[in-house]
Amino acid sequence: MTSSISPLNAQLHKELKIQEKHHYPHTKGQHILPVLVHEFAEASAEMPVVFVKNTETGQFQPVVILGFQSGENVFCSDEQWLINYVPAIATHYPFALVASEDNPQQFQLGIKDVEVLAKNTEGELLFDQNGAETAYLEKRKNTLGQYYENSLITEGFVKLLADKDLLEEQTLSLTLKGDKIDMNGIYLVNQEKLQSLPAEDFLLLRSKNYLLPIYSHINSLRQIQKLVALKQK
Repeated sequence: MTSSISPLNAQLHKELKIQEKHHYPHTKGQHILPVLVHEFAEASAEMPVVFVKNTETGQFQPVVILGFQSGENVFCSDEQWLINYVPAIATHYPFALVASEDNPQQFQLGIKDVEVLAKNTEGELLFDQNGAETAYLEKRKNTLGQYYENSLITEGFVKLLADKDLLEEQTLSLTLKGDKIDMNGIYLVNQEKLQSLPAEDFLLLRSKNYLLPIYSHINSLRQIQKLVALKQK
């Protein structure tokens, strides 16, 4: 789904209603989704957690794999989300943080797909009759603010892995219905390099509570077989 984002406005959106759909249909065409370091432990129990690299900036980002090719999400059916864990970013829809026009360093709440949402006749209002934010909108805004703060922590985590040269590009190869599939552009923590770190670097990872997410990421690779099973269905 291609989403346009509009800054949230009490006048323009005073009658807009949000009807939440818990099978997250807006993710149906996405084969990867970003995740925070705080999500690794739970996400790794049900889906592969890997890293991808922005070819323009050179920055790494942790993601979960939802499908084997672009436009495929094997966890999202027409009626339900097929596993227990839902990546946090999927739950924020239709809200997003957008840079303020007056100050790019500041963010304001935006909303996606206003034209589609305007058709909702049921759901939660965002503003009351006086134009004040409803409790529903306040809760969603606070959740998104916390997500942003955690994303900064995630950036620090990933930067440290990159600085210590722990991320290595690998190709995930598997056979599906007799066909070989290679997933390229994926980065994994190199376990040999991790074990060979100088003591002070290993202790630094431990002091920052980074070892659990690292091992969660490594263990999550076994979840690829779950994707295979869902794909075959």
